[in-house]
Amino acid sequence: MSALSEYWAMVNTAVIMLALGMRAPAPVNIPVAGLLRAVVLYNIALPSVALAVFYAYGIFGTNTLAALSLCVAAAGGTSAGAFVGAVQGMPGLAVRLFILLLIASLIMIGAFTQLGLVPLGNGSLASLGFILFALTLLPLLTGKALLFLLPNVTATWQPKIETLGSLLVILLVISLAARYGAGILSGPGEPLLAGVILTLILVLPPLLEPDWRFRRTITLITVVRNLSLALSLLALTSSSTAGLNTLLAFGLFMYLAAGLLVWRWKTSLLTSKPFPPPEP
Repeated sequence: MSALSEYWAMVNTAVIMLALGMRAPAPVNIPVAGLLRAVVLYNIALPSVALAVFYAYGIFGTNTLAALSLCVAAAGGTSAGAFVGAVQGMPGLAVRLFILLLIASLIMIGAFTQLGLVPLGNGSLASLGFILFALTLLPLLTGKALLFLLPNVTATWQPKIETLGSLLVILLVISLAARYGAGILSGPGEPLLAGVILTLILVLPPLLEPDWRFRRTITLITVVRNLSLALSLLALTSSSTAGLNTLLAFGLFMYLAAGLLVWRWKTSLLTSKPFPPPEP
């Protein structure tokens, strides 16, 4: 991904978290068991077990496995936050999950580093954590401060900023697809297969959740990983072309899956009467 795309992704994260922070708070009644399933089961345990199986049986090549490890470790892609409100999910839950998954991602990166699966180069886990928390929490806290100090202005601008975040995500995906899509689809089959399998592992289990708002929220947040983080870590490895193709293939498939789900859920909301009340 080019330097421009990297900066674009960082701005996109800031805009999305700012919009989530500016949203008027409301109680979110999520059982602890639900949060544990969302974080531990869907985002850590299931993809990690699948990764262990891939390694144990040599299902994919070394470079492909290294890239998949990065995708699994880079949980909590904030791009999903741009669409949680649009499908009447639970933005309040999304904020909690982003923070919890940021911590989970750092834990997985630390564990995978010890296992030799994820490199940190000359950097440290603490410095990486500081950068990730700054990119995520500063815009969120800024939004909450604006909501407290200027509630009327914030109420007017929050939907506009949320829409801007959605547009930035869509344009970023279109840019990635236009730049890399043809090369990935016409390239080796292994990165494509690996990307499809990991996407299915991430997207299918949370779709079994009974509560539809909870299901929509955690499915989007689980399938959309932090692609910028994964690509940054990949640059520290020697997995070059094969690893990059796998990462980009997964990125395209994860955004395709998320886009299809958003389209399906928004369509169902438009055709259902009466509309169900939105949740925070």
